[in-house]
Amino acid sequence: MAGEPSQTLGRLAEDYGEVKPVKEERLISHVDADITGLRIIETPGHAAHHLSYIYEGTLFAGEAGGNYFKVGELEYLRPATPPRFFLEEFLTSIKRLLDLGNQRICYAHVEEAPDSSIMLKRFYNQLFCWREIIEKEIIKGSDNLEARCVEEILERDPELGGFVAMQPDTQVRERMFIGNSVRGYLDFFHEIGGNPS
Repeated sequence: MAGEPSQTLGRLAEDYGEVKPVKEERLISHVDADITGLRIIETPGHAAHHLSYIYEGTLFAGEAGGNYFKVGELEYLRPATPPRFFLEEFLTSIKRLLDLGNQRICYAHVEEAPDSSIMLKRFYNQLFCWREIIEKEIIKGSDNLEARCVEEILERDPELGGFVAMQPDTQVRERMFIGNSVRGYLDFFHEIGGNPS
């Protein structure tokens, strides 16, 4: 996330509260970190500075594997692709994590899954699903483009199945995050020349 949190999160940033800096003496560059049993992997895409970690056989993917949680018995897997979003870098990061072999995967915020290979492949395919949906909506024209993309994604992406079981306030929040991720894709298409390829 570049710039102020409100540029990416809008009014939701107010709910999170003021972002306070970490004291400099508590920070260490990932290139200088030497922690036994910890492997640090650069995984840009969600953000240019994104890192993932492996510790004691568990992959802590952050948002390099998307956001994953369960709603009752239903699964919900959603990209976090806010502006500025770099699709090719993101795909390369996922491949980098897949090359590390199958292991338990822990996601940012709440959930875990036993098979990183399965989950990362699902997420990799989901990024292409979103690209295809958004490309088709761009071709149709700019009127209500973001809103149309969100509705099409909710209708066509099977990885978002848990959405229907969410509480209404959670659905509102998730629509905001989906819209934010759609904006990342739209900016990506604009940066590569404005035309889907």
